[in-house]
Amino acid sequence: MLTIRNDQIIELRKCKDDKFVQKVKNFLIFNYAVRTSALTEKEIEQSIRLGMKRAKAYNLLSEKSMLAFIELMYTLTDDFDTNVNTKWTKSILSEYGLSESQKLNLIISKLNGVWGNMAKFYLPCEFGKKLKCTQGNNNQYSHTGKAKYAYDFVSTETTHFNICSTSDGVVKKIEDGNSKTGLIKTNPGNYILIYHEDNCYSLYYHIDKDSSTVKTGDRVRQGQVIALAGNVGYANGVHLHFQIQKEEKSWGQSISFLFEEASTIEAHKIYTSQNKLNKFASNYKGQAPYPKLIAGGESTEWWIQFTNTGDEIWEDNNRNNKITKLGLGTFSEPDIQEGREFQCEWESPTRLAVVSPSSVKKGEVGTFKFKLKAPSSMTTGKYILKVTPKTPDGWLKQDDGQELNCFAEIEVQNKPLIEDLFNSASDNLKSDCNISNEQSDIYGQSTGMGSLISANADIQNVKWDRDFCLPDEDINIHVVCHGNVPDGALLELSIFEKDTQNIVTNPLSGTIYNNKSEVSLSVDWMKTYSPETSQDSFVVSASIKDGDKQPAISGELQVDSLDFIFL
Repeated sequence: MLTIRNDQIIELRKCKDDKFVQKVKNFLIFNYAVRTSALTEKEIEQSIRLGMKRAKAYNLLSEKSMLAFIELMYTLTDDFDTNVNTKWTKSILSEYGLSESQKLNLIISKLNGVWGNMAKFYLPCEFGKKLKCTQGNNNQYSHTGKAKYAYDFVSTETTHFNICSTSDGVVKKIEDGNSKTGLIKTNPGNYILIYHEDNCYSLYYHIDKDSSTVKTGDRVRQGQVIALAGNVGYANGVHLHFQIQKEEKSWGQSISFLFEEASTIEAHKIYTSQNKLNKFASNYKGQAPYPKLIAGGESTEWWIQFTNTGDEIWEDNNRNNKITKLGLGTFSEPDIQEGREFQCEWESPTRLAVVSPSSVKKGEVGTFKFKLKAPSSMTTGKYILKVTPKTPDGWLKQDDGQELNCFAEIEVQNKPLIEDLFNSASDNLKSDCNISNEQSDIYGQSTGMGSLISANADIQNVKWDRDFCLPDEDINIHVVCHGNVPDGALLELSIFEKDTQNIVTNPLSGTIYNNKSEVSLSVDWMKTYSPETSQDSFVVSASIKDGDKQPAISGELQVDSLDFIFL
């Protein structure tokens, strides 16, 4: 079973190279005893260094990501990114625009059916409270058989402590009407069973009579109070029996897992909960086309939109401690430095904008707009600006607990020479704060960037896998959907000539899985298409069947059609 363990990573970050290798070696020997027992210590160290080298080749640079990558090697196979059965991992690891954690979490989620639980679990009490473990895994007293990987907890501060959900999920079973107690195995217990999207369940046993604050079918969040600890069932004192299991049963087979607070939970030791309820959440809605700037030129306004999916109202001031700002960075990479060079009337070097309108309720859309300007010293090229909303609770995540990964790809060009001004039209971008599917002339606003998109309510991004190709070449179209699009949804595609808007191929289709789809095709339409120049531009329109009627539009694919021009 694979998890990314934050507490271990904090310690590992203090180490470099050899120390890191030694720490990882100990970790692997402890967690992968069967695999490592067949290797010498030198062979284990060699495999770790190989994993570090390969992780860096995929731009997985943090020690947290390198550890997770090495775990992939030990959990699957050493060559999992080239093995014929698992080589799909290589395309994910090489995916442009995904953060390190998103690459690894995407692989983890796809392998979830094989590996079991991949969720993050926190101690089942309120943030900052202390729990004492009175019985750990595989204890001969009662944690055997189905309860082999269970934990018993008591509070060091109060008797009937508040039990909190250890991760986001949906309540599947509740029983809190029993009251019998004592060491009689036939005593019926009270419990809550919560399903988590990683195909596992958390079981909270011995809860107090009539103490449940949730009902079957409720969606609960990490850190939410769900009941009180009790002394009901086969018990001789107030405590909580907690386990993770794969079965939707009141007493299923427990499985091994780790808490985020500690790599191991030991009997008779006290641990402090980091189980924080985040009342702020958001989902990505849409954004303006990627900006195109001139080094030393005028500033350009850009905007991005998010839907408030949390319980708290977003505000543009701090009077109720609900101020919501857009900042440089992400949940896992807060306050990053990349992008500061584009600062133009920002609130601070890392705070770009406050939300508009001034109050955004649950279900409403908030817009963040700000200006970008490329200094004259900036070289030509494409730059990534990562942005995420931030509230008093910290950097926001999606309502499903996953990290947001939003960015603008900014193209910077040199200031044109005077003679160039008479030979080319201005290519300035204009954007307002309308959602892109309300724009009337998508093609007329195209900047010619291969990665430019006009999103719609279903599709976040549609793009070619390159900017330029030759006739008859094989090419791929990549589509990324918003989280509201279910697996199995039908994707419908059409290819247009950019200037004439003529459809040049038969309709194409694909299927959405994990909010993504890849459609492969050959650029064979040039055989029947009559180009007017030596290089023509084509765009893709994409939509979900029975979804948003206004399609999402890709940037341009330049096709060199010189062979098809007869002089």
